[in-house]
Amino acid sequence: MSHKQINTTFEVLLEQVEEAVGKLNENSAVSVRYGDYESARNLMQDAEGITFFRQKVRELQNEWQALFLANAGAQTEGEENGVLPRGLRTAEADFRLPILEVISDMGGHAEIEAVFEQVESRMEAVINDYDCESLPANPTLLRWKNTVLWSGNTMISEELLSNAQPGIWEITEKGQEFISSERNGEINFPEEIDEIAETEAVEDVVEESVVEAETDPDEPVEIPPQLRQKHTVKRLS
Repeated sequence: MSHKQINTTFEVLLEQVEEAVGKLNENSAVSVRYGDYESARNLMQDAEGITFFRQKVRELQNEWQALFLANAGAQTEGEENGVLPRGLRTAEADFRLPILEVISDMGGHAEIEAVFEQVESRMEAVINDYDCESLPANPTLLRWKNTVLWSGNTMISEELLSNAQPGIWEITEKGQEFISSERNGEINFPEEIDEIAETEAVEDVVEESVVEAETDPDEPVEIPPQLRQKHTVKRLS
């Protein structure tokens, strides 16, 4: 399977999980309306469990994206243009930067409805016909707005946004740093992937230094900057 196909599978799974959460929330609201609070509590607990599962799927998707970016030369034909297969929603990750930029431009905090309006304007060329369909579990909510809500919730858990006031998103200092890093072209890997990449980079530098020492024993071994004051590189006889 290609990178695009695997990423598509993640998006389809995420959407199905979100629909399941939406149905549970709807059923919970019905139970409350009829005074069946025990059933409502059970349904909400189920929704929380599925939401936790969704977060795990998102983390796996992030890891996959990071691994793919680290091996970007392995793209297959048809993946370079970034066109999503027909019928698939725009990915949650595509909304991250526009949401943060909108909130930042609006003074650092904004009502979610205002975020919808501004994000729609910025993403007009990206949002597709499938995005503009209503959710089966909630006919009053368009798919792309649901994706924006989930993207916002994810960024709240990552501390890029905060929601201290109901219905209002506020960008954090970490969120502002994310905008700067994206504009500077930096790649934002998940922390665990970042640590692996850093470790591999250091190992590559060490290996290169050792090879130089073996090849030319009369030349001094240069200690890589990232290893100074931490490690000692010994000459190989």
